[in-house]
Amino acid sequence: RSEVVDCVPRKYYGFRGGHHSKFGDRAYAFGPHEESEYKRAYRESYFGSTKKKAGWDCMRHYEIVASGAVPFFDEDPTQAPSATLAFWPKRLLRDLRTWPGVFPNGTVDVDVLDASGSYSKLAAGLLTYLRERLTTEALARYILETMGQAQARKVLILSAHPAP
Repeated sequence: RSEVVDCVPRKYYGFRGGHHSKFGDRAYAFGPHEESEYKRAYRESYFGSTKKKAGWDCMRHYEIVASGAVPFFDEDPTQAPSATLAFWPKRLLRDLRTWPGVFPNGTVDVDVLDASGSYSKLAAGLLTYLRERLTTEALARYILETMGQAQARKVLILSAHPAP
């Protein structure tokens, strides 16, 4: 929760991202100690370019929304297996590709994009959705409620991951 901006910040750029994108984005340009610059780049952009790398689910999507931008997938997110991106609005994120004012070369015509206020509503809505549904606290609450254990105060998580 501490990493989530309070409101959608003012935007200066169409697309930004930490990887090379076919949407006109630059190659990864942040060093290992430049996390604040990385997040600032997303805060100042309408969209954060993202894509499937080793898998569909990754922290980058969360970082983009937590910074007040909208994730823009290189690939169609509705093609992800049903159990991945499970809590994300995949159809909506796919349909961004056809929004007026959004161009596949990585540019945005701001006057066209937000003429109806649709972008502002979407960005603010995703930010609220992230706070209410996608933080670790919200997901833990969802899991406990689904298990019928909403009142639990201590939880032991056993991971199948080989690393401690």
